[in-house]
Amino acid sequence: MTQTGEFIWDGSLWKVKLNFPDWQGYTLQQTMDYPLTYASEGLVLSLDNGDSNTPPSGRHYEYLKWLQAHQAGIQNAMLRALFNQYPDFKAEALEWHEEDHQPRLSVILPEIKDIEALKRLVCPRRLMLIRESEALAKPLFAIDVDCSWDEQGLGVLIYGEKVLEAAEKDMIFDSYELEAHVQDILNS
Repeated sequence: MTQTGEFIWDGSLWKVKLNFPDWQGYTLQQTMDYPLTYASEGLVLSLDNGDSNTPPSGRHYEYLKWLQAHQAGIQNAMLRALFNQYPDFKAEALEWHEEDHQPRLSVILPEIKDIEALKRLVCPRRLMLIRESEALAKPLFAIDVDCSWDEQGLGVLIYGEKVLEAAEKDMIFDSYELEAHVQDILNS
């Protein structure tokens, strides 16, 4: 197993660059008029400590090791959820894309038959640990995903290897929605 690094404070978040060999093969290309951000940093894990610069705890490092050990299952769950949602994402995007983008829609929203084809349209760029808690047996985290058809990107909320929700990024990172998911997990 490849070792990951140490968390570093960047002035706003604690981050660590992830080395997930299983997460290869994403070939998202620049297709719209907005910049893609995944290529510059690579895959990063950040902590949601509120506005605090409190250093990562031992629990955060346990979660980091867990993520490293389960990277293949996490990726598979994420890709399956995005693939299953793709027809809905596509229908919604077709409704709001401007007329001047119509010729490129077949490039940014093609028909796809399998998950490998989806890897040409999306690229995970950041995992964010949402909650540190002894009550949570596994990490609760969100994956920030660049995609070919939406400048804001997508988000996938996962507890362990179970996808709780895949949607537009702003819906996944909404604090009210996140708290509702946390309560559901704790009550189950």
